[in-house]
Formats: sequence, C-alpha cells, structure tokens
Amino acid sequence: MHFLQPSESEPELCGAGMIGEFETPMEEIGFLELVAKTIDSPCLRHSALTGRKIQKVALCGGSGTPFLPDALCQKADAYLTADIKYHDFFVPEGNVLLVDGGHFETEQFTKELLCELIRKKFPTFAAEIAETRTNAVYYFVK
Repeated sequence: MHFLQPSESEPELCGAGMIGEFETPMEEIGFLELVAKTIDSPCLRHSALTGRKIQKVALCGGSGTPFLPDALCQKADAYLTADIKYHDFFVPEGNVLLVDGGHFETEQFTKELLCELIRKKFPTFAAEIAETRTNAVYYFVK
C-alpha cells in the first residue's frame, strides 16, 4: 500500500489518499457490498459498472475528487471517495469504478487513528473520543 498522491517533500511519509491491492480480485457488486458494510453506509453512489474485477483500489476520505486523475494514472480498478459531483461520475469513462461512500462515512475512522497517535505521542494527555453524532447527512432508503 502506498500514497495515492505522495508529498513532494516526504513521499514515503505523507501524502493524500492511499492505493493498495486485494490478494484476490473480486466482482464489482461484491466490492460495493464490502465497502457499504465496512463504512456502515445504507447506500452508495457509484459510476456505471465496468464489467471488470476489482483488485487495485484507490481511496481518499472526504472530498477526494481532486485525486481522481491520480487514481486513473495509477490504473486503479476502483476509487472510493466522497462528495462526487454529478458530472464527475462521467470522468472515468469506464476505466475505474467510482464510488461515493459519503463524506462522514469515509472519514469516520480517522478519529480513532488520531486519538491513538495523540496517546502515543503524549502518554499523559487524556485523549477521548466524543460520542456525539457529527454526520449532518441523513438517508431515506425506500
């Protein structure tokens, strides 16, 4: 696994998004089911199915559309991000399965990572994660 867009100053240590591969390719519907279950989302928006198996996956939590060209350049089979505008779903032209998992849903796990880093760096600091619901989006599922 490596950064989708590595930092120019420290490419091995920081960057935007990630890209990695499954050991075994999976069907697109299976991939969408896995994403929905993993991020606990009742629904996903996605581009037209490509008809190809998913092995190489790029992702960027939150509004990651600016990194779509990087996912295409690195030949990702799927790109998971959020806040994708309507016309951006046409950009891949069947070259990648574009998945909008929701802004909150794709960033919700960051709080645990940040809390863990703070606790390691400052062991005497009482870092806690609030239980407040911070997702401003609600879903109506028919």
